[in-house]
Amino acid sequence: MRKDQRHSTSVPVFKEAFMSASEDTQADAANAAKCALASETLRQFGSLQIKVTGTSMLPAVWPGDTLHVEKAAVGQLLPGDIAVYGRDRRIFAHRVIAIEKNAREISALITQGDAMPRRDSAVSSEELLGKVTRVVRDGASIEPRRTLTLSGQLVSFLARHSQWAIRVLLFSHTQRRTPRERIALCEN
Repeated sequence: MRKDQRHSTSVPVFKEAFMSASEDTQADAANAAKCALASETLRQFGSLQIKVTGTSMLPAVWPGDTLHVEKAAVGQLLPGDIAVYGRDRRIFAHRVIAIEKNAREISALITQGDAMPRRDSAVSSEELLGKVTRVVRDGASIEPRRTLTLSGQLVSFLARHSQWAIRVLLFSHTQRRTPRERIALCEN
């Protein structure tokens, strides 16, 4: 902080939230627009790339990963696949853990994030955007597994039960990158 030569008082610092109701509404509108754009892109072109920001799918998917999503119908997904769907003005990528069927066809998917403590409500065919076919992490393309490894199950268990564990996992994940990669991430 710099003081003006003519005035010896310093600038006051306010520690209050800057997110007003109108800014919150703008953020909701931006999320809704992104979700609508993703839906339309998948309908028109059949594929989409999405940058991950959340931690609900640790350890299979990390913040900063890029998901390659292919358009898919409810009947094309199997338990273990990662479904991408739009709900509440947001986009989710969660693992299919069960399939609901009516008399003749699949009616909905039951999903859950690997690091989430509870199942999601049923995903309808209208909400489904597609299926994750590739995960790109640090330049490497990874085919998503339908099941977690034993170590993945342990990490998932820890993440489901502790926010502290998530913070430790994220910290250790960022430390695995070389200093050059960390600098490059800041430059973009």
